[in-house]
Amino acid sequence: MDLSRSTIKEIAPWMPNFYYQTKFGEYEWKKHGTCQTRNADDYFLTATKLVEKVDASPIGQFIKDNIGRNVSVSSFKKQLTSKFGSDAVDRISLACTQGKYLNEVRLNLGKDIDLSKPIVDLLKAGPKGRPFYGNCHKKIYIEDSGK
Repeated sequence: MDLSRSTIKEIAPWMPNFYYQTKFGEYEWKKHGTCQTRNADDYFLTATKLVEKVDASPIGQFIKDNIGRNVSVSSFKKQLTSKFGSDAVDRISLACTQGKYLNEVRLNLGKDIDLSKPIVDLLKAGPKGRPFYGNCHKKIYIEDSGK
């Protein structure tokens, strides 16, 4: 994988590891990128725009509102269900370290990602995935980034 300098510069604020090495990117490309029609630059630029979109959505807002707090997974799911509906939330799952530290929010999206569509529409186009709670306990802790 050989990303252009302009791509690395644009994605680095959201994926800073690209400044230093590409192993993470190569892993993500092999796992997710090769099953779609975009080249590596377009794939990572699209992924970055999706991260920005999620960050500005009720998902990101809930996380930002609860940094440094323990929250129940059921309250997170309830909040998202009230904003997106249960059909969309069935395509979201959480991943935690040691079952208690939130480290990922996974979205199952369709292959044709149109960034002009709202997150709820992108979710509804994807397949249902794992249960919302993923590998997390009933209560999770949302750490401040980099802590």
